Amino acid sequence: MCSLSVESLTVPSTGDSLSSTVHFPLDFGKTSIVGIPCILGANRGSAWKGSDFVPIKLLGKGGQGAVFLVRCRQTGQQYALKTVRKSSAKPKSAPRIFEEQAIMRELALTPNPWFVRLKGSFHDSENFYFLTEYAPRGDLWTEISRRKSLSPAALLQYSAEIIHILSLMYEERHIIHRDFKPENLLIDGSGHLVLADFGISKLFGCARPWEHTNAGEFEVEDNSNVSDMSKEIDLEGHHVTRKICGTAGYMAPEVFCGPAYSFQADIWAAGVTIYKMMTGALPFGMNRKQNTKEIFQRSLASPLDFHSSSAKCKVDRDAQDLLQLMLEKDPLKRPLAVELKSHSYFRSIDWEKLARRDGPGPGTNARERNVRRNRNHITYTVGDAPDPSDDPYPWFTWTSAELENSQHCGGPPEKPLMIKRSASRTVQAMHAMKSWCNDKLHGEQHNRH
Repeated sequence: MCSLSVESLTVPSTGDSLSSTVHFPLDFGKTSIVGIPCILGANRGSAWKGSDFVPIKLLGKGGQGAVFLVRCRQTGQQYALKTVRKSSAKPKSAPRIFEEQAIMRELALTPNPWFVRLKGSFHDSENFYFLTEYAPRGDLWTEISRRKSLSPAALLQYSAEIIHILSLMYEERHIIHRDFKPENLLIDGSGHLVLADFGISKLFGCARPWEHTNAGEFEVEDNSNVSDMSKEIDLEGHHVTRKICGTAGYMAPEVFCGPAYSFQADIWAAGVTIYKMMTGALPFGMNRKQNTKEIFQRSLASPLDFHSSSAKCKVDRDAQDLLQLMLEKDPLKRPLAVELKSHSYFRSIDWEKLARRDGPGPGTNARERNVRRNRNHITYTVGDAPDPSDDPYPWFTWTSAELENSQHCGGPPEKPLMIKRSASRTVQAMHAMKSWCNDKLHGEQHNRH
C-alpha cells in the first residue's frame, strides 16, 4: 500500500535509529503573536526539553520523525512523544507541523476523550516535539490483524464510535482529518477508540500566525477558483480544500480527481475502514500489491462487492447499505456523519450513552503493547532550546493546564537512555540559515586542522 502521508507513525518500526549530524534550522522570520485568538491560548507553559523524558520504546516511525513511548523523569508518568526532525522538514512543509499543533491544542482545550490529547509541545534546534497521552492497547489495525474477524457486536460498536468521532470533527470543530484509517484509530485503556495523527489535517477558521511571518517562505493551500460542485458541498461555509494528501486506498475519488473536496472525504475513508473490519479486505478489489495508479482507478471505476473471494466475512443487508452510502463515488450524494447516525444499522445504538462512554468499549480485550527497552530502537537527538525572548516560533511552545498545575518534568538528573545530544549551537542559528551554515562550515574546517 502506498502512503502519501507526510508521516505514518503507527506503522511498525523498521529499527532505524534517529540521529543526524547535519541539519538546517528552519528560518521563517519572526512574527508577532498579537491577535491570536483564544483557541491558541495564552499559556506558553514551562520550557520543556527532550531530555526531560526517558525513551522506553519506539512506537512508530515516519519520513520526518518518530513516536516514542517515554517516561517523565520526575513524575514517572508515561506519554507518547512525537519528534519531527527539523533537518527533514523542508521550509514549505513546516506549516503542516504548525497546523497539527494548532488542531491538537484546539482539541485539548475541550474535555473530549475521543481525540488523542496533547499535553504539551515544544521545540529545540533539532526537533519539534508533541507530547500526548499514551494509548496502551495499540490501534485498530493491529486489532483487526490479530483477530482476523470481529464479532457482530464489536463491529457495531467500533463502527458507531467511528461515526461519532467524525460527527464531532465536523459539527463541533470543522476539521478534515485527511488520513482517516485504522492505524490512526488508537484504543485507550478502557477499550474505546481515540483518533490520532493530525499531521495532514485541516482546521477551517484556524488562526495561523506563521502565515504572517516576514520571510514569505510558507506554502499556503490554494482554495481559490473552486468549481460550482465544490461550493455545493458546503455552500455556506465554503469548507473546501484542494490539497492532494492521504493514504492510497483510503483517499476518496474527489481528493485525487478534484477539483476540491470537503468533509465527505473522511466519510469515504471511514467507509473503507469499516469495510476492512467487516470483510478483512479493502473494497473495490484493492490490495497492497497494487501500485497507486491502479488503486485510484479501482476506487473510481470498480463496483462495491461484498461477495468476492477476498471478502471472507458475510456482511448483513443493513451493513451493506451503510457501506454503499459511505463509499458513494459522488461526494454530493455521500451523507455526513450526523445523517449516518440515523441509519438502520445503528438502530440499537444509544448515541447519548455512547457519547458519555458509559461502560467499557469494544476494545477491552485488545492486546496491550509489550513495552521493552530495546536500545537499538529508542534513539533521538536532543538539541538546544531557544531563548524564550528570541523564539522564532513562539506559538509552538505550549503546556496543557493539567500539566502546568503539576510539577515540571525536570527533576534530579538521570542517566539518559540512548539519547544523543547534538553539538552546541547558538539560538541565532535558528533565525539565519545562511549564517548558521557558514558557522558550521567554519567549525568543521577548524576541527580538521
